[in-house]
Order: sequence, then structure tokens, then C-alpha cells
Amino acid sequence: MVGQAIETELGRASGFVKDAVDKTREKVSEYRERGMEKVTQEVTEYTRSQPIPALLISAGVGMVLGMLLGLSRR
Repeated sequence: MVGQAIETELGRASGFVKDAVDKTREKVSEYRERGMEKVTQEVTEYTRSQPIPALLISAGVGMVLGMLLGLSRR
């Protein structure tokens, strides 16, 4: 019963991760085509229009990078 619930949630989580990876790949390919100047412009516009989510995203990225760098030092 509990095992099945955990398995279901893991399946849902893996679906979310797969979707996020797919979207990230699409965005990276778009940015490669457009160039760095366009990327900078879009990031600036997003940050100005959505400051709180932009701050949370940057904090999350910083935490992940910090954890990865911490693991590489061990």
C-alpha cells in the first residue's frame, strides 16, 4: 500500500523532471540559434517583469551549484 503510493509519486516526479529536461533542451537550442545578445535581453525583461520568481530561480540555481561544487571537493 505505502510502497505503491511511493512508486506512484516517483513516477509523477520523474514525469515532471522529464518535462523540465525537454523544455530546457528546447530553450537551449533556441538560445543557440538566437545568440547571446537576445538571451540577455529576454532575461532582463523577465527579471523586470517577474522579480520574485527571478530571485527564487537564481537562488535555486546558486544552491544547486554550491552543492555540486561541495561534492566535487570531497
